[in-house]
Amino acid sequence: MKPITLMSTLLKPFCSPLLQSYIIFFSLLTTLTFSSVDPKFQACEPKTCGNGQNISYPFYIQGTQEPFCGNPGFELSCGKNGFPILNLINTNYTIHQIFYNNNTLRVSNPVFSQSNTTACIAPTQNITVGEYRFRFAPNQRDLLLFYGCDITSAGEEMQEHRIGCSTENRTSSVVAFYREDQNLSLMRENCKGSRLVNTVVEDGKGGIQEALKKGFILNWNASNCSECTNSGGRCGFDLDPDTYAFRCYCPDRVHAVKCGSREREITHHKLVVIVATALGVALLMIVIYYFRGRLWKEECKAHQEFEAFLRNHGPLAVRRYSYLDIKKMTSSFVEKLGQGGYGVVYKGKLHDESIVAVKRIEANEELALRNITNESDRERMRKMVIVSLWCIQTNQSDRPTMRTVVEMLEGRIENLTMPPKPFLSSPSGSMRHSSTD
Repeated sequence: MKPITLMSTLLKPFCSPLLQSYIIFFSLLTTLTFSSVDPKFQACEPKTCGNGQNISYPFYIQGTQEPFCGNPGFELSCGKNGFPILNLINTNYTIHQIFYNNNTLRVSNPVFSQSNTTACIAPTQNITVGEYRFRFAPNQRDLLLFYGCDITSAGEEMQEHRIGCSTENRTSSVVAFYREDQNLSLMRENCKGSRLVNTVVEDGKGGIQEALKKGFILNWNASNCSECTNSGGRCGFDLDPDTYAFRCYCPDRVHAVKCGSREREITHHKLVVIVATALGVALLMIVIYYFRGRLWKEECKAHQEFEAFLRNHGPLAVRRYSYLDIKKMTSSFVEKLGQGGYGVVYKGKLHDESIVAVKRIEANEELALRNITNESDRERMRKMVIVSLWCIQTNQSDRPTMRTVVEMLEGRIENLTMPPKPFLSSPSGSMRHSSTD
């Protein structure tokens, strides 16, 4: 199969006027619909790190969401396990759950995520969250961690408080006591010179080690987002120094607190109008493409038949005969078949005994201009002559398509160029050579 034929076969399904109108319709509908939605509303769509927890205001994922989608100081990163990470005073905490309804989240220090007491625990620092953005939720328990304890000779009670070895000295242990534990005095004998770390856990259910893995609850302090989300908006923060305030990003535009009900109705009305307009345009395109497709098929069929004729009768389509050749064909214009426009038609015979009709043009100014009554007719005739010369080009690739012929005839004569002079396939004086290849 020739390359051009293969390409035509591959592209044929896409030439369907109906399919083209569907493509144009959906492109137009998508463009019109999304061009009417505020870009900040689109940008602040909730995202996830992979564990299914949606991240939205006041938080935002650095590198994934825009900073204006969250509150300053509430940036998160994504851990390798798919959980979001919150950095508090240079310490990373894994976020297990975010409770947007009451402005709380549960976090834990990943160094306590080991599942058994045989694992060694990396050193950490006292937990500090500040007072402005985050605060410890009430009713939680303070926990004291002692690194570097020697409990090899300690009693069973001390062994129960061991949560692992220390990565700083694997022969030593890390033990934990609740601040209110009455046995806290036991560590004085076994943890001399140890390092103390203060932390917090939500509760003591399941034991100290399980409580450390579960973590603790934080409250956050940020602008109330409920009014904005209930009105159909998405919360964010304008970082411009001249504004630096909470903003509600709505489908129509940015608002101070919430999307207005009247504006929502207007936005809804705009969307309805856009969709209706797009449907109307698509229907009109379907009609246009339907009739245009029919015209295209007719033109294409005519052009294919014309090309097939040229392929099957190539020697007749591109031969030019001298006057002497024509004279031999017609036996010196003996047998007259009739009188046509601009000349007489004679019977002729080619070397292969094919019978042909030969018109002898009477080349005189009066006859040539018989039907030329004004400048417009002159221009029309010049167009036809130039287009005709293009249509009889020897090289098939130089001949215009039927569509191009129509455009040439309907266009301005100044835009037409004279075609190249065709190659003559025979010298004058040899009719036999000129009619064969």
